[in-house]
Amino acid sequence: MEHPGKILERILVERGISKRELAIRIGEYPQLLGDITLGKRKMNPSLSIRIGRELGIEEDCLMIAQTQFDLAQERAKLDIVEQIKEKER
Repeated sequence: MEHPGKILERILVERGISKRELAIRIGEYPQLLGDITLGKRKMNPSLSIRIGRELGIEEDCLMIAQTQFDLAQERAKLDIVEQIKEKER
């Protein structure tokens, strides 16, 4: 599963828009968008809506991607815990 920041990065590259330019357009700090595209920070609902409106994409698509990413991460953690428990039996 891909972090929504990677999806955002691809969209920006395809459209020739810099993270700084998008940040200014949506009234956000460029560092925040940089951290999101690096996978260091999570997408949030407000940001997903503002980015969606500015870029003309579905307002919830990046938030849905974040939720799917989070679920995949949690599943992986739980699978590891279950594997450890199985080995201990």
